[in-house]
Amino acid sequence: MHLLIHLDRKTAASCGAEGTFQVISIEDETGVDYSKEIDQGFHYSSIDEIVADLAAAKKWSASSITFEEV
Repeated sequence: MHLLIHLDRKTAASCGAEGTFQVISIEDETGVDYSKEIDQGFHYSSIDEIVADLAAAKKWSASSITFEEV
């Protein structure tokens, strides 16, 4: 599964959480939206954390997920 992950780095920086980011959206290459499967308000420090949360929510293997930040 290949995912396109849209990140918001500006909001985190403006509220004092520099070095972290929030998720705007997560889609696969066919346009299926997985954004609601994770906490979009959470300040993540790595994309691996997002992948782990999504894998847990969907009961997928995290190692089967590739991603691209867009």
